[in-house]
Amino acid sequence: MIRLIIILFFISTLSALGQVDKAIKLEKIIFHTSRCRGKCPVYHLQVDSTKQIHLFAEYVASRTYNASDTSKTGYFIGTVNDTTFYKLTNIIQKI
Repeated sequence: MIRLIIILFFISTLSALGQVDKAIKLEKIIFHTSRCRGKCPVYHLQVDSTKQIHLFAEYVASRTYNASDTSKTGYFIGTVNDTTFYKLTNIIQKI
């Protein structure tokens, strides 16, 4: 969660430097995580201005064998509901 806030802060800071208008014009947000030394899942998440979500998730089932759990691994596509999308853009606006 802290990584997401830092990324959102960075994006909003860059957009604020180029714009006088304070309205957020979200093109897309991309968030990546990486493996840890344990069983941490790996996520690659993208949310765009049309409220589409693209997610690649990989869940490591075992530390020893480094095997992926295929029931939790794969590409997923969906749509963000209006309330969640509003909360996301509101967080960016506050930052």
